[in-house]
Amino acid sequence: MIANYNNLIVYSALISNFEKLDFKNDALAGVRANYFNSNNSSQNDKTDIEIDGKEYNLSYFLSANEPLSWKITNNNVPYQTVKKETGGLYSVISYSPNGIINKRQFFDSKHIWVRTEYYDDKFENVLLAVIEPIFIFEYFSIKYDRFYPDGKKLTSYLFPSVNNPHNIRCAGLIYTNYGMLWLDEKFRPNDTALDDLPGMKKNGFNFSPENFSTSLNIVNAVDLDNAEYLKPVENIDDAENVPYPNSNDSNYSAYDKIEQILVEAHKTNKNLFGVVDNENQGSSDDSQMTDDFHLSEIPDKSKEKEDKDTDNDNYIKLIQANKAEPDNSIATETGEYLYYGQLDSDNLRTGWGRTETPEGLTSYEGNYVDDKRQGFGICYYKNGSVNYVGEWNKGVRTGCGVGYRQSDGTMHIGKWKSNLPEECGARFDKNGNFLDVCQYTDGVRNGKSVSFNENGDIVIGFWADGELISEKTITDGENGD
Repeated sequence: MIANYNNLIVYSALISNFEKLDFKNDALAGVRANYFNSNNSSQNDKTDIEIDGKEYNLSYFLSANEPLSWKITNNNVPYQTVKKETGGLYSVISYSPNGIINKRQFFDSKHIWVRTEYYDDKFENVLLAVIEPIFIFEYFSIKYDRFYPDGKKLTSYLFPSVNNPHNIRCAGLIYTNYGMLWLDEKFRPNDTALDDLPGMKKNGFNFSPENFSTSLNIVNAVDLDNAEYLKPVENIDDAENVPYPNSNDSNYSAYDKIEQILVEAHKTNKNLFGVVDNENQGSSDDSQMTDDFHLSEIPDKSKEKEDKDTDNDNYIKLIQANKAEPDNSIATETGEYLYYGQLDSDNLRTGWGRTETPEGLTSYEGNYVDDKRQGFGICYYKNGSVNYVGEWNKGVRTGCGVGYRQSDGTMHIGKWKSNLPEECGARFDKNGNFLDVCQYTDGVRNGKSVSFNENGDIVIGFWADGELISEKTITDGENGD
């Protein structure tokens, strides 16, 4: 084993659970190797290549300080394409024969490999695994996160070896400037205890107070151990802007609202912050309605029908019990939508209720006024995954809320106006990693943004009408004024 890989360059990485440990069909690895071995000389070509016995058309341009241009097609059907990502990254996207993305390889502006994501080749946007390089003490390794349908995540660390002495089935293989290196947990250095490996037994957001420390000169550091629950202001004069019922209660905290969001999401068996499914995945367990939402006490249906105009809380419990008969139906070109909830004297949806799609999935659950979404509510995509959680005004997203983009699973948290981000908002990727915070006007960036680059430096950008005007990087010890 080679202990120190300070100058190691990974051309490509493979994991045996998802693909063969063989780089002969990896055209990208070959082009990247030529680029780095030629002192970053530009690589440019249009040619035909053979992959697994099929003819493909390859065109590419790889040059210093420019994002990669890369395309492999077969009869105009994409096999690999490239996409510009946030934070100066780009990704090379691989497709399965049925056109579903099964792999994303991420690289930074200097074409250094950042991570690889593996996806289910049958259902879009179902993340199976993520691998990324990491140094543990002086040792180079690959952090391997494996995701399972029940929401669990298993983290392991694969260490490199120049050979496979016992001819074992290795977990992975990387092509580097040191040659081919085998990857497996069995190659872990003896002086690295299992407990020393970061995040081995943690899931989700592995934050600790140390994650928030900084070497910048801060007069008053944040003491997380003494943090208190968020409380609202004592007096709320504008009742129309109250974000959630009873938010002026002295016992209210931000966690009350989060808990209610999770309760509503549980009714359709959704992981609110999980993988966003494809619209065609209607048969999967994760996109189906569930009848096993239990309450300790479920009120009598007939009694609730009599009292629903005066006892909103009990009626919500009745809705959550997934009652059989709808209160109203809405005929559309795509089918009949069913509504369970409160109605006014004109038979319009007014009060708390839930609307189902013709397929039986929840379309929206929350508050209505005059048949339009008003106040707090949760909207879902057609496949049942969460679209938006937050405040509404006359049927459009307006106020504080969290939006989920189905194409890449990113979250936007902040204020909304007329269905678009407005004022300050923060974005996170589908794994919960922070991307940036920025000012928005009519859904486009306007003003200052703050993010981090691959080195952990603060990057401050200035935007106008969605265009990046200037950018400044603040390194250790610099003042960002």
